[in-house]
This record gives sequence, C-alpha cells and structure tokens, in this order.
Amino acid sequence: MSTFSLSQTGTEINSAIGKVHNADTSPTQGSTNMVTSGGVYTAVNNVDVSALPITTEAEGIVNYDNDNNVPTNAAVKDLVYRTARKSVSLKRSGYSSARNSSGELRMVDPSSSSSYGVTFSTTDYRTNVTIAQGTYFQLSVSSRVFVDSSDGSPAQTHQIRDGSTVLTQVTDSTRSYDYSDNEHSFYLNHNSANIYYAASEKNYSINTNWIEGDSAYCRLDYMTVNISVFYQRPIVIV
Repeated sequence: MSTFSLSQTGTEINSAIGKVHNADTSPTQGSTNMVTSGGVYTAVNNVDVSALPITTEAEGIVNYDNDNNVPTNAAVKDLVYRTARKSVSLKRSGYSSARNSSGELRMVDPSSSSSYGVTFSTTDYRTNVTIAQGTYFQLSVSSRVFVDSSDGSPAQTHQIRDGSTVLTQVTDSTRSYDYSDNEHSFYLNHNSANIYYAASEKNYSINTNWIEGDSAYCRLDYMTVNISVFYQRPIVIV
C-alpha cells in the first residue's frame, strides 16, 4: 500500500471537512464554506437582471465593442432586424372617376415586379402579392379615399381587404378630413406588428372596398402595399 504524507494538520483537515459537511444553504459574502447545489441554483435563478452588465435595445449592441456586456433578447432582435431587413413596396394611384355605389375602388398604374422573394402583380382593382416559401415577413398597407356627399357628413365605411377578408376599416365621418365642395378624405392603415413565416407560398389580394351609407361618390386617391422581408443569415466560423 502506498504511503502519502499530508501537509495539513489534523485541525486543518477537520476544518475543511466541516466546511463541506456543514455547507451553507445560500452564498454568503465573505464565507469560506461550501454551498449546497440547491443554494447555488436558487441564487442563480434569483439574480436581478439589473445587476448584470447588460446592453439593452435602447443602448444598442453596436455602441458596445467589448467582452464585458451581455445583450438582452430585444437588443439582439433589434440588431438582427436592422441588418437583415429589406423592404419592397408598390404604390398605385386611384382611378379618376368615382363610384356611386358600394364596391371595390379602381386603381391605375398596373405593373408587375419581383425582388427579395416578393412578387407584385396587379389588376384594375387589386394588388396581388406572392411571397416565396421560407420567407419571414411583415405586411403593411395604407390608402386614402375621397368621398363627395351633399350633406357633409356621410356615414360611409372604407375597408382594406385581402380578397374578401377585412384587414382594417374606418366608418363614418368622425375619422375624415374635410375639404371644400363637400369632399372628405379618409386614411386607412393596416400595420401588422407580427412577423409571419411563409411555410408555403403565401398569396395576398389587397384591395380597398367602399360600403355606401348616405348617397355619395367615392374614389381612391392611392394605395401602397409594403412587405418587409427578414433574411436568415448563416453563422460563419472563421
């Protein structure tokens, strides 16, 4: 049997064993005792984020070039979206003649385009959008319509729709802006905060629709469809 010589005294050995046998249940500043696994787990899970050297979204990751700070989820998301976001849009003017009954409002400037996996195609009444499979994206639509009514306060409803599905709408003249000659304008905006994933090819058929209230005439001034595309960038190890 091998013989080992211990450099510690009996008192020192007894003290060391006591620190393990009588381990603290939570970390204590200045203590030389061991800490139980449960105590470490609880302490780590109760760490206040404000006590850590973090970088928030407001502070911006790009403003800290060091190895001492930890970025928050929001800070990382903001950086990724800023560097990997591309926007494509199509704006179309309204038809000069007004409608005198409910229905979709006519547009001009028919055109087709394709970029960043987004394809626009148009008809007189709709802007069709095709988004390629595997794309992360956001959708926003804005438009303005003009209403001409003799009583000055038409109870009208104006909608931005995907096919027949209403994305947003404005009703009555409480949201209108008055002009001369009994003309009023309405702004409609559909801005989704959600980021969607096209697991398969995604198609939209965007249009503006007017539901007549009091007798009136209505025409579209413009409609803009904007698609923000978010790229998945590979991590390259160098």
